[in-house]
Amino acid sequence: MSSAKIKTGIFVLMFFVIASNIAFATADISASSPSVENINLNGKWSSLLFGDVFLEQTDNRVTGTYRYTNDEDITKDGEIKGVIQGRTILGKWWERPSGGGRPKGRIGEEAQGDLEWNISNNDRTLSGWYREEGDQEKHEWDLER
Repeated sequence: MSSAKIKTGIFVLMFFVIASNIAFATADISASSPSVENINLNGKWSSLLFGDVFLEQTDNRVTGTYRYTNDEDITKDGEIKGVIQGRTILGKWWERPSGGGRPKGRIGEEAQGDLEWNISNNDRTLSGWYREEGDQEKHEWDLER
């Protein structure tokens, strides 16, 4: 057998090994990625704690905003970023005092932490919790539409 035929045979064999590994890796990634095609979280949600929350979903990522006035009459702007895993959202929240016409800018403290919401089967309720960074205690935070 000539060396050209051996080199061609080795090349063909390597091609099939590489192609089969790529196909296996692609199948493995799609099998482990959560399917969110039937979940739609876009829009306005209501919360007893913080009023209206506006969520936007892109694939398995969720972002959101909210604004509320606390017991000390300080208006706060909040932001949410999370990832959908199965029917659960795991995320982070940040809030800061709104500048809202105050002469010296923002008054009050900034805060941030974790959140987790379970998505109901009809996509109309998010049940879960939030906690401030550094705290172990979780506080109930549910949304509905």
